[in-house]
This record gives sequence, C-alpha cells and structure tokens, in this order.
Amino acid sequence: MHLPLPYYPLIAHWVPGFVTLSFFIYPFFIKQHIDFNPSTGMAVFVIFFFTALAFVIGQIIDAFRNSFLEDIIDKCAGNFDWKSFAKNKDERLESLYFIYYVFDINFITGLIIGSIYLIINPLDMYFPCYWKMIFATIILLISLLLGKDAKDLRKEMAAVLKDNEQSE
Repeated sequence: MHLPLPYYPLIAHWVPGFVTLSFFIYPFFIKQHIDFNPSTGMAVFVIFFFTALAFVIGQIIDAFRNSFLEDIIDKCAGNFDWKSFAKNKDERLESLYFIYYVFDINFITGLIIGSIYLIINPLDMYFPCYWKMIFATIILLISLLLGKDAKDLRKEMAAVLKDNEQSE
C-alpha cells in the first residue's frame, strides 16, 4: 500500500520547529560539545531525536497559532471565513496559499521565541551584546517581511474563496 507523504507538515511545521529548537540547542551544543566526537550510533540517535523533537515543537507552534494567534490576526487583518475555507475543496487554496500562510506565521513565531531566548540567555558567552542586537534587528526585518507575505496570502485566499462561492 502506497501512502503519499504530504509536504505540508514538513514546510509548515517541521521547519519552524527546527529553527526554534536550534536556538535552544545552540548554546548547550557549543559549550558542552565543542570538542565532542560522538560515535556513529550516537550521532544517528541525536539526529533522529532532534528531527522528531523539531516536528513536535513545530506542531506546538502550529497549535499556538491556531488557538491564539488566529484570533489576534482576525482582529488586526479582518475576519477570515474559516468555515467556508474548511468546506472548500479547491486544492489551490491549500497548496498555493494556506501552506505558505501557516509557514509564515509559524516561522515568525519560532524566530521570535528562539531569538528572545538567545538574546536573554545569560549562559551564552559566544555572542557579544552588539551581535545580539544586530541579530534581533535581522529577525525583526525577516518577521516583518513574512508578516506582510502572510497578510497578502490571507487576502488571496479570501479572493479565491469569494470567486469559488460566486462560481457555484
């Protein structure tokens, strides 16, 4: 039996989870294992654990987006008809718009969580304060760009929904 693996969870959940986890792991990895040479078996285990944990963190970020952030986004960007979206069978909505909308919001959330941790982490001696401020500025600019993209994708999804309702 052949079950196709959808790429949606990989794009919208695993990548933001991986980025967020990377921020949390970085200081410990650098400090504890700078001269560490793991065995092949240990390396495979660490990679598997990191991959699985990244997906779980991505799912948690997505649940946070779905449960809390969408209400805030609805208030700021205008209500979106999620019931019509759920009933709609147009593949374009998911493959061209929704996946990237979710990715944008989840990635922004992961970047913000990870960068806040990295910036306020007192154990991190490898990044001087001015580098952390430069890093925070870059994260802010990336977040603004992705936020604008999410807003545009949301408008495009609403337009496709409206077109589909008019054609029915």
